[in-house]
Order: sequence, then C-alpha cells, then structure tokens
Amino acid sequence: MTRATKRRGGQGLVEPGLSEQKVVAAARRIIHTDGVGGLSMRRLSDELGVALGATYYYVASRQELLHLVATNIFSDLEFPDDTEGDWAEQVRIAITNYARLIHAYPGMAGELLRESPIVPVELVVFLRARLAQGGLAPEAIDEAVLTLFFFLGGLLLAGTPWTNTRDPDGPSVQHYFDAGLGIVLRGIATL
Repeated sequence: MTRATKRRGGQGLVEPGLSEQKVVAAARRIIHTDGVGGLSMRRLSDELGVALGATYYYVASRQELLHLVATNIFSDLEFPDDTEGDWAEQVRIAITNYARLIHAYPGMAGELLRESPIVPVELVVFLRARLAQGGLAPEAIDEAVLTLFFFLGGLLLAGTPWTNTRDPDGPSVQHYFDAGLGIVLRGIATL
C-alpha cells in the first residue's frame, strides 16, 4: 500500500494512482461478480488495496458510488441502427440489450429503482424517437415509454436468471421476456 495523504477538510485520503474511474471500475467488478449486496466501502478499499478512507475521497457514500456505477454501466448499452428492422424491432432490441446489461449486475435493478429512478437518458431519447417513427402521438409516446419501463422493471426486480436452471430443456426467462415484450409492443402499436 502506498502512503496516503489527508484530503483538505478532513474528508478521506488521497491515494496516489487512485482515481474516480478506478474506484467505479472496481465497484462494477464486485457487483458483476457478487451482486450489489457484495459491495461495501471496506470491500472496495480491499479490492483496490487502499485504506478505507481513500475511497471516500472520490465518492462520498455507497449510494453515490452506485449512481456512478449505474452511469458507467449505461455507457455499455448498445442501440440498433436504423437498418435493423422497423421501429418495433428496434425498440425490442434496445429494451432487450438494456435488460441483459442490467441483469448481468445482480441487485442493480433494485438500486436503479430506489428513491428516484435512474434510467439512461440515451435509452429514453432512443425509445421516444422510435415510437414517434412508429406514428405514435406525443401523449401516447409518454405512456408507451412508461409501460416499457414498468414491464422491464418487473423482470429486473425479480432477479431470475435468463436461463432455466431447473430445466435446461424448458422455456427460459428470456423466452417469457421476449413473448411479453412482443405483447407489450403489439399493444403499443395500437395507441
């Protein structure tokens, strides 16, 4: 461990070579491996090989850290391009990509929905644009976006694995998710 120095105002320690980006990356690795429940500031400090106070120099709290991790995870969200099917297919791909991405970080969905929901602005903008392409009126677009997020939130909060671990030959959660999303999209098309 390197020598840390006290931060001005007494809040945390400055650790040479440590950065907010490194703190967020380490927290993301922990969550990916052990879920949100496996993340503590002490475990994060141990993972980084620094004193506990050093992490507090870059993030004031676990809640702030989770917000930064969510923003970092959102940067990996892939969107279909205009050539990948009609508006409904593009919405299906974007929602599925988001579900898979968040699903890879156990417990993160609950954190995203706690207090004030955290959603990737880019996803909302993408969905609104594609729904407008589909001919939905502005007030219907708002309803459709909320419906998609409620549907998605249910799956993510359930925290069930994508694959059927009880019966590998049986239908998976992803199968039911795809079927349900298809029903939601057909309903949206009627707005």
